[in-house]
Amino acid sequence: MGVTLGTALSYGRRPVVRQRWADELRRLVALPTVSGSPAHRPVLEAAAAQLCGRLQRIGLTSAQVLRAQRGAAPSVWAEWAGQPGRPTVLLYSHFDVQPAGPDQAWPLGPFSGAVRGGRVLGRGASDNKGSLVTQLAALESYFVTAGGPPVNVRIWFEGEEEAGSPSLRRLLDVHSERFHAHCVALSDASRPAGVDRPTLVVGLRGVLDVSVTVEGPSISMHSGLYGGEVLDPSMVLARLVASLWGREGRVGVPGFYHDVCLPTGEDRRRLAEGRPSAQALVEAMGGAGQLLGECGWAVGERSMFRPSVAVTELVAGGEGRDGRAPSAIAREASARLNFRLVPDQRPEEVARLVRRHFARVAPPPAKVRIEVRGGALPVVVPHRHPVVMAAARALATTWGAPPVLTRNGGSIPVVAELYRRYRLPVAIWGLSSAADRIHAGGESFPLSELFRGCEAVVRFLGQLAS
Repeated sequence: MGVTLGTALSYGRRPVVRQRWADELRRLVALPTVSGSPAHRPVLEAAAAQLCGRLQRIGLTSAQVLRAQRGAAPSVWAEWAGQPGRPTVLLYSHFDVQPAGPDQAWPLGPFSGAVRGGRVLGRGASDNKGSLVTQLAALESYFVTAGGPPVNVRIWFEGEEEAGSPSLRRLLDVHSERFHAHCVALSDASRPAGVDRPTLVVGLRGVLDVSVTVEGPSISMHSGLYGGEVLDPSMVLARLVASLWGREGRVGVPGFYHDVCLPTGEDRRRLAEGRPSAQALVEAMGGAGQLLGECGWAVGERSMFRPSVAVTELVAGGEGRDGRAPSAIAREASARLNFRLVPDQRPEEVARLVRRHFARVAPPPAKVRIEVRGGALPVVVPHRHPVVMAAARALATTWGAPPVLTRNGGSIPVVAELYRRYRLPVAIWGLSSAADRIHAGGESFPLSELFRGCEAVVRFLGQLAS
């Protein structure tokens, strides 16, 4: 095993090989695989086909595109079962990306794939295409040098994660047998701000994504002639949104904290090192703004252990929108709300509480429409599980320092669903840093992390076999 591992690592350190992997990431980043945009669907399909071909060329069998149903977004699946009697690991990544946002935030364009200062630039470079290429590179290293990895592998590259994985449950219903494994491993997380060490994620917050629409007059109405006479949906929406901000930074929905499971003192001590400092958070924001959150919790703990709500979109009126003048009362106003949940909160129960709360807050004439767009349960990973310990050893050897344990404030619906269905243990590590600007303008990914991430996957697969 030591010889196999060593030859795989040596292969991945060849300059010509590394250059080819860097070029592969650049080409993948240049594809605008925006899953939430119908206009980009052909590119998403083309990327799925290309990834299938790449997996087949590496040496995996049965590479194919899976769908939950006709017309659903593509997922790429493949497997290799050349190690009878040894564990099977499911390697997960996603190849879809967030919308690019304003063009001015991208000096070279949002999908340039250019390399500047040792970084690949473009939307999705860090989230999650860089990590995806580390998996391809690690598998290639084993297939070229040893005919295959030391364990059996299944691959799942998802094409709708950034859209909230709306087809996830249906996909697992239809293709359940393809996703069974001994464990699942992925790198779709970030290192805490200011922490320059490998990060091992031992928990994820859950999520509830909700849209709220307040309906008003059937036509836009002059604010001078009708202001004070008719219901203004924008004002109602403002009241609803403001009601979510409670005392001492807590979510203002009655009953919201009823099921919240408090961390133990040992949890807080064990994860303290992986908590970003106030200074690091301010620097991650570009040096501007103020930190503000729930009282009674240290900076950095709130995103680890406490639930939250954020307003991710507000739309109401505006000059030029649907032909309305700036002095007109809007016909409707809408908001997108993102609740992050902790153990033992459940998305469906929180949605019920939000509906009941808004029904009480809204004035009687208002018509409020609430739509649940997606949700996922929170996940806590036992930090001493053998799979997690295998990842910890691989990361420590690769970085030359033990990993920092953290609970990530983000959510990964796939992880929550795989655990709910199959109780799959999961190893999650972070390659991204605050400098990568994931989900923001100017996203990038350092080539150094691409190569280091490949070695981490190579070592992790070796640890699973030992």
